[in-house]
Amino acid sequence: MSDSSAPSAPVAGIALYWLVRALMGNKSQRSANPYQPPRAPLRPAATATARLTGPPLRLLAMPGPVTAVPPFAFPFPPGLRTEKAAPVPKAQWTSGREMLAWRAWRLAYWKGEPWPHLVSMGVPWVWGGPVLRADQLPDVGPMNRSGVHAIKPGLYGRLDWVWTEHVRVVGWVALSGRVVEHELGYRAERAVIRKLRFSVGMHLVEDRLPALRRIASQLEDHYQAPVKMGWTERRIAQRLRAGGYKPEFPHMMRCSADHGWRIG
Repeated sequence: MSDSSAPSAPVAGIALYWLVRALMGNKSQRSANPYQPPRAPLRPAATATARLTGPPLRLLAMPGPVTAVPPFAFPFPPGLRTEKAAPVPKAQWTSGREMLAWRAWRLAYWKGEPWPHLVSMGVPWVWGGPVLRADQLPDVGPMNRSGVHAIKPGLYGRLDWVWTEHVRVVGWVALSGRVVEHELGYRAERAVIRKLRFSVGMHLVEDRLPALRRIASQLEDHYQAPVKMGWTERRIAQRLRAGGYKPEFPHMMRCSADHGWRIG
């Protein structure tokens, strides 16, 4: 599985981002970042989607066993250069705390189940529980994009597409197993959800507080992590709607294995 949380933002999404920037104003941009990571517990992570640019920087070995996965044979297209890339340094994670990163999700209803599920942004993959394990071990090869994608903490809430209506939930995940580090984020063997938060996109499609609290409670029960309402995001969404903005996708999607979706 190659799991990417960064969609290719359409024109409408870019326009919404600049509307949000205008509504937030310079003062709010200078204020403290509301997207604060949870305090990393002093324990290894249990058993992350970013558009990662540039070559891998490091290969990190995290706590827990590394699963042996057969090499993934990817046919090189004709004319593609196959020179060996510069060696990627390997390091052992020695911190006593979890390695935290963040990512974004859509929300969708899985066929036959009445509560919403977290859905990866870039691939048809539904998160069936709090832990997701990549079906292919992340590697540093030039054609390898496998792993659970997540973004580095310093970029939390600061990427343009996070403020578009396509992102419904953002949150923190703890990475473990084999982790490949890139310039903007990571590709990990495993990720476990630690904290979730409703984004502007969620408040654009659902304004009723009782309904939002019900969805938050369902997500907390299933993903075993606290869900923040996102009051700043709610105020932004309300001002956008008051200004006449109408969501391009006003309802949560539905998905099933019949249409090529996978759940894990």
